[in-house]
Amino acid sequence: MGYGHSPFFASWRGAIKFMLRPRYYLLKGYKKYKSGYFKIATLREEYILVSEKGKISELLAAPADVLSFLDISADEIQSRWTLGDSSPWHLGLISGKLTQNIGTMTPGLVKEINFALDRHVGSPSKFTPIALHNVIQKVVAQAVSYAFVGHPLCRDEVYLGNIRAFTRAVRVSAELIRPFPDSMKPYLIRLTPVWRRQKFAEELMHSVVLARLRKTYKAKEAKPVDLLQWLADTAPSRERSVTKFVERLMRMNLAAMHTTTSILTGAVTQVALAPDLYTETLRNEVLPLRENGSITQKTMLHAIKLDSFVREAGRLNPVSMIGLMRVARKEFCFRDGTIIPKGTRLGVPTVAIHQDVSLYPSPEAFDGFRFSKLREEHHNGTMMHEAGSTDLDHLTFGHGKHVCPGRFFATDVMKLVLAVMVVRYDFKMPANTKPRKRYFGEHEIPDFSLRVLVKATGNR
Repeated sequence: MGYGHSPFFASWRGAIKFMLRPRYYLLKGYKKYKSGYFKIATLREEYILVSEKGKISELLAAPADVLSFLDISADEIQSRWTLGDSSPWHLGLISGKLTQNIGTMTPGLVKEINFALDRHVGSPSKFTPIALHNVIQKVVAQAVSYAFVGHPLCRDEVYLGNIRAFTRAVRVSAELIRPFPDSMKPYLIRLTPVWRRQKFAEELMHSVVLARLRKTYKAKEAKPVDLLQWLADTAPSRERSVTKFVERLMRMNLAAMHTTTSILTGAVTQVALAPDLYTETLRNEVLPLRENGSITQKTMLHAIKLDSFVREAGRLNPVSMIGLMRVARKEFCFRDGTIIPKGTRLGVPTVAIHQDVSLYPSPEAFDGFRFSKLREEHHNGTMMHEAGSTDLDHLTFGHGKHVCPGRFFATDVMKLVLAVMVVRYDFKMPANTKPRKRYFGEHEIPDFSLRVLVKATGNR
């Protein structure tokens, strides 16, 4: 797409055009080649994008030693050097312990969300502008930190500022070292922002991590319910050091905060764009579902409009417009005979699938209750159409064996933050203001400068 007819510098022409209009070319390619494949170029690589569902299923079913997810992940953010060369043994804790304990954590998460909002927004008696993305990022950082490391770090502004800066530092540092040979990267990484953020995190977390590693609990003694404790309980001997623990926790902070902040910013923006349509409906759903005046896990389980709102925000605010990316470690052949040579990069045009009119009526429009209507129409007790569920029509969190293991935690944090915010505040958009869509390659960038108006309702 965008290569033109001349063979000379074709991929460069395609890359420049894609850089200028990525969304346009993904939608155009999907529409034109919906039953097969199309190729796009970025400034770094070319991708074969798979459009048809059966072929996407083939891509997902391919063995990891043929089509590799980890190779893409490692290259995108140069993770071996920016995040540390470590095995993913902790992923079982994310999909297991963290997901299983969401209910136990909910009261504490709500308390930290309220604390962060008191700190960064307050209770304005008249409509007051806030920098939305900045506020959401700070609230998410505090909530995630409560679940990951508990008190006192989850309220330490220096610690929270460092993990927020770490997210940006990873991307910057990856681009700084990318042009150099791998043999130089262990030395060059020490000159980058991510190295400084990592070392500062070790200083801030040293005593807390060491105390958890050394603490021995008696049989009936209550342990902290957070990710740091589960790491301390299960880490293999080679991982039981402050450096290794901090390295792993920072890796998980990156995964938890980036997508959550982007989608949640999009969700709150939609409330501000159409307050008459959404604010009272969401608020009136949440308030009666509270228990003893508090938002609980039961509130979240039964607030299907809130859940739908988060899922719709994810549909229209994918962090990457290309998903399910793989690298061919070996030659791969689709059932239709299409051969993918070794070294080829593949993916799926997520943004185009999410804009497919055959899947979503009026797909370009935000309909906060799109999925709650579907759940009401097809109520059968399944998780279909819930915010944390995935399928070939909804790829916000991926799909298949490499689906995001923390998606249920992420969606619960988003729902809790949104629930607390619509209960506590009225929203509206300043006059003549609209959020701006910006893109960098295949990535959609939130409008960091967007300000919305908030006013306290008096509810807590």
